[in-house]
Amino acid sequence: MLRIRKLTDYGTVLLAAMASRSEPWLTATELSQSTKLSYATVGKLLKLLVHARLLQSQRGSHGGYRLTRSPESITALEILEALEGEIAVIECGFANHRCHRQEFCAVSPPWRRINYMLKEALSHMTLADLVPSPLPLPPLRAHEESEPIRTIRMGG
Repeated sequence: MLRIRKLTDYGTVLLAAMASRSEPWLTATELSQSTKLSYATVGKLLKLLVHARLLQSQRGSHGGYRLTRSPESITALEILEALEGEIAVIECGFANHRCHRQEFCAVSPPWRRINYMLKEALSHMTLADLVPSPLPLPPLRAHEESEPIRTIRMGG
């Protein structure tokens, strides 16, 4: 099973929370409270995301953290690679991997193609796509607007 680490999942939650907020700068404490993640986990993630240049940090009373770019311009691939490292389905999918079997391996080319397709899909999904939007309420039907509410009695 292909799976991302829990820390990467939490990092995505943290970035989505930042993308959905209107405040320009958010503190680690605010992010910890709004995401229900431990302060230590948030601190670790913020450090990784600043190092990957997805977040900017500022010290001081008006400081905190903010996205370096708009949510529409940060890709899921960038997020995953910032937190997981280079993405590859199998060893030969890594850019710098050199395998002694590569010359006669029949499955390497298809797996590399799958790896390419996965990265391509992740590069087309953005942080904005990962931000949950409020569910829209369905429009009222014409008869619902004018019908009175009726009470139905159940039982004896």
